[in-house]
Amino acid sequence: GVQYLQYLEEYAKHFNLDKHIRLCCKVTSVDRINAKDGTESWTVTVLDESSKKISTHTFDAVAVCCGTHQQQK
Repeated sequence: GVQYLQYLEEYAKHFNLDKHIRLCCKVTSVDRINAKDGTESWTVTVLDESSKKISTHTFDAVAVCCGTHQQQK
């Protein structure tokens, strides 16, 4: 409940992660990109469910995490 949510919020704040967290967003695709030099990156496409805007971001790594707080629609 409430204590667990408070723990998560404090954890994110302590490690300065809260600025990277986006709520009300849906990941619509994750694509691996293999560069000619042998490096790898990931392109993540996200739908902001509030504004209906789609954005694409590139990362060195991706973690897929789901758990007790996911909502099915």
